[in-house]
Order: sequence, then C-alpha cells, then structure tokens
Amino acid sequence: PMIQKAEEVYENAVKEGLGGIDYTGIIEYIKRINESK
Repeated sequence: PMIQKAEEVYENAVKEGLGGIDYTGIIEYIKRINESK
C-alpha cells in the first residue's frame, strides 16, 4: 500500500541525510529522485 512506499521514501531520505530536518527534507529528496530519472 501507499504507506509502505511513503515509509520507504522516508527511510531513503534519512539515508541521504535529508530526513532529519522536517517534511522539506523529504520533498527535496523526492525532487532529487525525480530529476535523476
């Protein structure tokens, strides 16, 4: 389900150093993965 994907995205953002901030770090991570595709 969607919650599993959201948790996966959050975990990956934390690994990239972007999860400890707040939701803006998660948004930045999502932007990065979308730009790399």
